[in-house]
Amino acid sequence: MDRLSWLAAWSRRPWLVVATIGLIAGLGFALLTPPLTGYDEPSHFLRTYEVSEGHLIATQYRNQLGGQVPAELPGALGRLLVDGMFSPDRTRFVKHLGDSAAGGPNTFIDFAPSAVYSPVPYAPAALLMGIGRAVGASTLMLMYLGRIGSLLGTVGLLCFAVRRMPTRKWLFAAVALLPVTVLQSSMLSADGVTIALALLVLALALNLAATPRREVTKRQLVEVGIATVALGFAKPPYILFSLAFVIAMRRHDRAVVRALVASVAAGFAATAAWGAYATSVYIPPNFRAAFGGVKLGTFTVYTHVNPSRQERNVLHHPWSFAQTIGRTVSTYWPNLTRETLTQVPLWKVPLLAVIAAAAILGASVLLSDSRTPGASTPAPGTPSAPLLGWRSRAVLLAIAATTFVALMLLAYTGWNAVGSPRVEAFQGRYLLPLVPITLIALIPEGSVRRLTNWPVGRLLAASSGLLLVFVWLGLRNYFY
Repeated sequence: MDRLSWLAAWSRRPWLVVATIGLIAGLGFALLTPPLTGYDEPSHFLRTYEVSEGHLIATQYRNQLGGQVPAELPGALGRLLVDGMFSPDRTRFVKHLGDSAAGGPNTFIDFAPSAVYSPVPYAPAALLMGIGRAVGASTLMLMYLGRIGSLLGTVGLLCFAVRRMPTRKWLFAAVALLPVTVLQSSMLSADGVTIALALLVLALALNLAATPRREVTKRQLVEVGIATVALGFAKPPYILFSLAFVIAMRRHDRAVVRALVASVAAGFAATAAWGAYATSVYIPPNFRAAFGGVKLGTFTVYTHVNPSRQERNVLHHPWSFAQTIGRTVSTYWPNLTRETLTQVPLWKVPLLAVIAAAAILGASVLLSDSRTPGASTPAPGTPSAPLLGWRSRAVLLAIAATTFVALMLLAYTGWNAVGSPRVEAFQGRYLLPLVPITLIALIPEGSVRRLTNWPVGRLLAASSGLLLVFVWLGLRNYFY
């Protein structure tokens, strides 16, 4: 096979495009970004380290939540952060690659923001970090191994999701290659794996809906069960994506329906069980205490937080909470849009990046195949039946809307002051999984003409690659 033939074959397989570009770009982000500068990355490092030691549940100590780590580890993390962000020579941190492993007697350290998360989203990063610990790797090397583990796990799940999609695979591929997805994949965080699991569950639901009656295999049902339970142990609101299996339930026999109901119930049970534990140990953030009792505003984020009072406030005044969401969106929509599509930490260039990301998503809808490769082609003049009718699309839209409200509620009760007029510190990346489910729901199949002569894979690969290079250069200028 000559080079052009190989390129054509590669570009017709969206999961291979995602794997190639995602891994190359993600590795670039993982190595480029200074240590511990991702969102809450020091806390996520400590949670990953704890999971790599086999400690699945955090430790409570007085009014703190965290775990036992070697006494030298906090100091090593501090040096990495200082040398990577505050040293005149921003590359000074590289010298720590050859440091010896952090040692000393175990001591308790607080990392409450990530301690309440389930170990599932950290499993890929913890696996490689555990190997590094076994061979005595330095703290910086452990961080890089954790980032690479997170990247491999997230990209692998995204490729699986794209491959299982029965329709509009290129739309899923475009979402998988957005800068925010690749950045979250390559940082120590629970978000990358969570985003990938949400998209995988949606893809499996649509795959089952496209499978003819009585042709569902045991392998499909096992995949559904594992993915749904794993999603249940990720961030709570995204388990609502499993309700998309309702679409498939209407199309299959009782045996399949029972299996799907059991999987969805297990996913919700996992969410409820871990949520109950997390609620029992959760320690509300308190910036006022962190700043030595300095008086802060009544509605300052991370102050005056009381989850139980906030929940009662929402239950007793639901319309007021709806207005709070409206004020949040109307006030922060530019930031939310930027963070959902690009997460570029710059202010001069993100508009161009957002426009480019939106154009890639739009092109993926316009140029996306509406049928599974290899599916039978209808006779000329015979319209093919769409996979999703208006009822199914209404279900997907309801799931997206409910998940959005649940995400807002989680942020409002978790780290906003009681009665705050807006949901502060809500990150746009939380909304990323809502992009494909909303586009699939709002734009029915056949509503746009497929441009069959366009090389979809090569167009997406080129445009996504250019956007990621653009973001990479922006990050380099920002950090160095």
